Amino acid sequence: MDADETLPEAGYDIGEVIGRGGMGEVLLARDARIGRQVAVKRMRSDAPSREAVIRFLREARIQACLDHPAIVPVHELGRDADGRPYFTMKRLAGTTLQSRLVGLCRPVARDESDSISLSESLVTSVSPAALTRTLLHAFVDVCRAMDFAHARRVVHRDLKPANIMLGEYGEVYVLDWGVARELGFDRTASGGIDVAALDGQTHAGSLLGTPGYMAPEQARAEQVDVAADIYSLGCILFEILAGDPAHPPGAGALASNLANAVGSPAERRPGRDIAPELDALCVTALASDPAERPTARGLAAGVQRYLDGDRDLALRRALSAERLGAARRALARTRGGDEEARATAIRAASHAFALDPGSSEAAHLVTALILEPPRTISPGLAARLVEIDARFMAQQWRSATLAYAVFFLFLPVLMWQGVRDWPVVAGGYACIAAIVILGRSALSRRDVSAPLALALNTVFMILFARLYGPIFVLPGVLAVETFAWMSYPRFVDRPWLPMLLVAATLVIPIALEALGVLASTWHVRDGAIVTTSAALDLSRGATQIALVLIALATVVTAGVFSRALAKGRRDAQRDLEIQTWHLRHLLPT
Repeated sequence: MDADETLPEAGYDIGEVIGRGGMGEVLLARDARIGRQVAVKRMRSDAPSREAVIRFLREARIQACLDHPAIVPVHELGRDADGRPYFTMKRLAGTTLQSRLVGLCRPVARDESDSISLSESLVTSVSPAALTRTLLHAFVDVCRAMDFAHARRVVHRDLKPANIMLGEYGEVYVLDWGVARELGFDRTASGGIDVAALDGQTHAGSLLGTPGYMAPEQARAEQVDVAADIYSLGCILFEILAGDPAHPPGAGALASNLANAVGSPAERRPGRDIAPELDALCVTALASDPAERPTARGLAAGVQRYLDGDRDLALRRALSAERLGAARRALARTRGGDEEARATAIRAASHAFALDPGSSEAAHLVTALILEPPRTISPGLAARLVEIDARFMAQQWRSATLAYAVFFLFLPVLMWQGVRDWPVVAGGYACIAAIVILGRSALSRRDVSAPLALALNTVFMILFARLYGPIFVLPGVLAVETFAWMSYPRFVDRPWLPMLLVAATLVIPIALEALGVLASTWHVRDGAIVTTSAALDLSRGATQIALVLIALATVVTAGVFSRALAKGRRDAQRDLEIQTWHLRHLLPT
């Protein structure tokens, strides 16, 4: 039958050939009776064999019986003037999944003068990620169509991207049921081989299906069931996810089918960020043992869960358990002195909690690792703690330099009293000036030598004892000094050093005076303690004013200094508690 030929008994005006297969071809036609476009499938051979006719009629029968939105409906079955069978079906408009997969892998090269359909233009107008998601939606429709066919005990046996049509308005169709098989049909009970009795069993020396998409048992020419279609669906899903066919095209396809050493899409294309649940689902569909493959409905449900955003919870829990194990192993290494292992444990536990937020074990481990202090300090954390101590030391030196600078305000008072030993006074103020300079250095570089400053302070206090004696004014000033130095971060773990120097500051002047090395500045007479000065004239009236001012300055300095320390510690503690509060509300208890 040539193009533009009319089937007068059927009333069809035949147009161009739009598809051609091994034993049949599909032509565009117009149903003259109702004026609609249809597709006519007819046999290509002028003298087809009896078996070919039976297989052709079986295809029409199976396709007509599968009344599903994703299976092309058959309108009419008939014979032409030469007695050859044909059947008419819905005329489709769109492109094949195979064409879309080519667009997913690389741009489609075509001449600018070529016209393309809307569906073909989508190949190059959307991103690979968006196209992959679109094809996954289409794949779900294909799986549901095959679930419908399998429920009616029909096996397609030739599922491949070229046999899946994607319509211009979102329709999806499974095509070419020419080698489909009806399971469990008894040929002998029918009284012969006819369209209802043909069981589709593969003949010796023949192989039905397409290498590269057929199951291993199908490639071995064994009798197959619905599991063979699941394998073919797995090959299609593999190609959607990886952008490459599961099996190599060409002469090696059949050997690859038999070996079935496919692996997973994620292993093939690690850079494509393939969802682990889709990867696992694809591997299961490609199992060599047909019994291990899922059903078409299960395959559709798994992909749909991913598309709906409901990632496979079981897989996430398995991955979470794996990361929890890694966290425990890393935490065990911290007991052996591996300081970096704690950071590894925190990362692994955090990943486990992110994969399974409902895991109380993961939440507890993350909380413990974050909120409980480690037994050993890693170098990175140690450096951070040193930085924090440096900040506190800078705050203390800011207050300390102001306190020491107050001593310069007393220089006029000392001169008013009358200085008798200027070397002592000058030496004391030289020590104060050096301490202030060290303090300014601490504010700018945070590398001040605290022991040097403490030593200078000790010399200053010994000289200060020559002004008013070692047991009258000096103990009050030393009390403030002790409080300041004992709270200094570098001396918190070495308290013996400031305690030793402060004690020496008090003991040395008393000892030197007792040994006669220095002139005595105090003694007990008639039940009274008498104090004199080795450097000042205390007979003037300014002495009482100076002593009151010194006492007042000592109290005020102690208050200001302690307030600065308390504020710094309080602010640090509050920041820590705020962070802890947020972390405890971030993680379930």
